[in-house]
Amino acid sequence: MEYLASIPIKTIVDFRAASEINSAPDKMPVSVQERYELSISPGNLQDIIMRGDITQDNLETAMTDMYKLMVTDNDCVKQFREFFNLLKNEGNLPLLYHCTAGKVRTGIASALLLSALGVDRETVTEDYLLSNKYVSVKYAAYIEQFPVLKPVFEVRGPYLDAAFDKIEQEYGSLNYFITDILDTDIERLREIYLY
Repeated sequence: MEYLASIPIKTIVDFRAASEINSAPDKMPVSVQERYELSISPGNLQDIIMRGDITQDNLETAMTDMYKLMVTDNDCVKQFREFFNLLKNEGNLPLLYHCTAGKVRTGIASALLLSALGVDRETVTEDYLLSNKYVSVKYAAYIEQFPVLKPVFEVRGPYLDAAFDKIEQEYGSLNYFITDILDTDIERLREIYLY
């Protein structure tokens, strides 16, 4: 908390659903002035679990579908639009954003932001896949006990590819999605975040 306050983090964006927030409220550094709940809930893996239809293939398909939903569902897109609106206001900076695991919702947000800043897709994917390195310890015991759930506890290139491919299919291009659908001034973002 002391380190985050020393930056100083001014704004926190929380992508978690209300139930996640209620069960584990944010602990905030004293520097935080604003906190935004931009809940993104792209589908529910519980349906598969409740049906007893748990296979790695089914979970991989569910994860891929979840990534597609995040970039097409009106509520999800609205939250990402608000996220980008917050990013382009220098008064909100430094800004920290998170979800529960920091790999799915935050992964898409980061991939979109890096893309807006002109980072090539290969590098964006490499950055996204680094999440496996940083969350592996957190989920190692779960994966060891329930190996079938491995697709849920990892990020995979095909997940992110599904989101990018869906953007191109639905909106024509990633650039159009970022500039027109998310209502973002890419040049302004680059002025703020690139040195």
